[in-house]
Amino acid sequence: MIKKQRTKPLKLLKIELILSRLLPNHKKRNDLDNEYAKLNAGFKGEESLDYYLADLKGKSFSIFHDLRLPRDKDRNYFFQIDCLVIHHRFCVLIEVKNLIGDLYFDHQYDQIKRSRNGIEETFSDPVNQVEIQKDYLAKWLEANDFPALPLKTLVVITNPKSYITISPKYGINAQKIIRGKYLVSKIMEYLQKNNGIEVSNKEIKKLSSILIKQHTEHNSDILKRY
Repeated sequence: MIKKQRTKPLKLLKIELILSRLLPNHKKRNDLDNEYAKLNAGFKGEESLDYYLADLKGKSFSIFHDLRLPRDKDRNYFFQIDCLVIHHRFCVLIEVKNLIGDLYFDHQYDQIKRSRNGIEETFSDPVNQVEIQKDYLAKWLEANDFPALPLKTLVVITNPKSYITISPKYGINAQKIIRGKYLVSKIMEYLQKNNGIEVSNKEIKKLSSILIKQHTEHNSDILKRY
């Protein structure tokens, strides 16, 4: 069951509105066009995840899209999870990447190297990103007096036209990098492994309620930034 629906990010909505009012020859037009393209591609990638997650309907899973939770009591710092899937026995943190081109997961420098149309770019390693989110979530669960459920992490490449190569030194973490079509089978694989830990429906409902309550959408000042 989807507990928190995905919505278009405020930052993306703001940039859409600005672009509709900005003159074509404005000196910041190119910067905003590029930012919009990047944000919109990310949002479309996360949307495409819904097609695969639909196979979890009718099962004992709670799904939360785009969670942004506080890292401290004063809410000065936050961490963000693209998608969180909760079961009575475990949680799965999913980092979504909608990248097209030749993708090389480079273990040595903690990055993705992308080659497309003769242009090479680098991106932060999403496996490291989701592992950091896992650490923050573990601390968040402890701070909110919830049982220490096993936390699993996955990086889902949603663009079927990407060509993926993984460094041989990636080791066991290479198993965390999957295409969207394998997402549900991977989650069901976790379900089949009995870890001996299971929380009650009451605890899951309580956890769902607090996750929704503490979610804080990022509201950046686009006018100030640009």
